[in-house]
Amino acid sequence: MRICCRCYDEHPVGFFNKDRTRPDGIYPYCKNCSRAACKTVYNKYHDRHVEMKRGWKAANPEKHAEVNKAWTAENRVKVRGYVKKWQDKNPEKTRQYNREYFARLRQATPAWADHEFLALLKWEINSAGLEVDHIHPLKGKNFCGLNVPWNIQALTALENCVKYNRLLEGQPEVV
Repeated sequence: MRICCRCYDEHPVGFFNKDRTRPDGIYPYCKNCSRAACKTVYNKYHDRHVEMKRGWKAANPEKHAEVNKAWTAENRVKVRGYVKKWQDKNPEKTRQYNREYFARLRQATPAWADHEFLALLKWEINSAGLEVDHIHPLKGKNFCGLNVPWNIQALTALENCVKYNRLLEGQPEVV
């Protein structure tokens, strides 16, 4: 049995960490006190680190976006796993987002559009392992594109993710 130098409780010797620098080879604090001390140090470091990171992000928004985009591109599988986990935890929000997307899609599809041709075009793109993308996004900042064949393009998953809800450079803003 041994007494902890911090909490002054008596514990068996196995409840203390080993320390080669001490003459008896045993750390003076019990494992509970050691863990508490580590958490305190970690929390202080973590809080300071988070504040520094927030300050850097606020001072360098373009660089932060660039770093985020690069990390996302390099870690596609990991990001997809995070998204899937969030969707599994939030099924009601996932359904809501899907309903909003399909409502936007219905609203962007004019009555005169050939619905069968659109469905066939999208099926062919998806069966080729590509993703359907609207050149002029259905949910743009300044305007909304239409769900018509000449506004649809086939992109890889990475290209589509990078493009997101905006026009690629060099494309006109008005249809």
